[in-house]
Amino acid sequence: MAIQITFGVLSASAHEAALQQLVDVLGQRHAVVLHHDFGQHPTVAVTHPRCHVVRPHVATGWGTWGQTLAILAVLRHAVESTQFDYLQLLSESCLPIRPLVEFEEFLAAIRPDACIGLIRIGAPATDIGRLNFAWRSLVTRPFVRKLIGRVVDPLRAPGSALDPSKRVLVSGLAVCPPAASDQRSVVQAARRALFRALTSRALNRHPFVDGLQCYVGSTWFCLSRRAAEHVLNFVDTRPDLMAHFAGCRNSDEAVVHTAIGNSAFDRIVDFNHYVNWSQRIHGPDTLGLADQAVWQRSGKFFARKFPMDPTDSARVACLAAIDGAPPGMLATLDMKCAS
Repeated sequence: MAIQITFGVLSASAHEAALQQLVDVLGQRHAVVLHHDFGQHPTVAVTHPRCHVVRPHVATGWGTWGQTLAILAVLRHAVESTQFDYLQLLSESCLPIRPLVEFEEFLAAIRPDACIGLIRIGAPATDIGRLNFAWRSLVTRPFVRKLIGRVVDPLRAPGSALDPSKRVLVSGLAVCPPAASDQRSVVQAARRALFRALTSRALNRHPFVDGLQCYVGSTWFCLSRRAAEHVLNFVDTRPDLMAHFAGCRNSDEAVVHTAIGNSAFDRIVDFNHYVNWSQRIHGPDTLGLADQAVWQRSGKFFARKFPMDPTDSARVACLAAIDGAPPGMLATLDMKCAS
């Protein structure tokens, strides 16, 4: 039986043509649940027979609680209004980089519960990432987070906070590696002491007790239907956890991940996006035609961020290789490639 996918898409910009282009491609084979922040750009109108627009919308923004609520709204709408085996979350600047049928075949063969990157904040194996994200996910008071940020900086590799090329990609997130110096033992001891302070409930009464662990990872996950239903049940029955994350930064990189990380699911594979974090401090680099060979070699099924100009050469090259693109679009792309 063919795999049914619902694509959740988050949008907040005024780039209506590019958004319509994405929905047209995805909608040729599968349902789309679109959450657009009409508060930012109320005139954007995207239509497709298989596209569901979430209303009322949630006010969104980078790193805000609204971004998390929008994701949960997409999940809820998809579960209640569409039939799917898997839900893949995308941003408006994401594109498939392989034929969608290959993604369907992958899901049918592997049958994962989730394609998601998981960094367990309390795990020693993720020492490279836990200090980067513990203060975001465990501390709710802004002034404490600001203070911790100043303390953490000397423990990172020199310059990595401001130079993306010095960071390491872990589960789709750009991580500042720990400092290495002649006094490495001192640095390691300082990291351990700071982490103990962060995880201590004396500093901040976080809800991660009695075996509940905090997980973070890239926002752009794929969930099986039962995993999506589990996430919704998890957040509905843990108001304490939701209240905590509402006061944290970048909770869109933690709520779903914490729900999946604390579940009994055992068929979890890495997230399926290609991203590059070599130039921009906040958010991945914008991909150009020069990156095509790299994203093709990545083995991933999706990539971000692509330019939001529907005639951009990188988008054209990518979309021309995707099955299920509308016939009129392919003709336009062929002309663009030839020009």
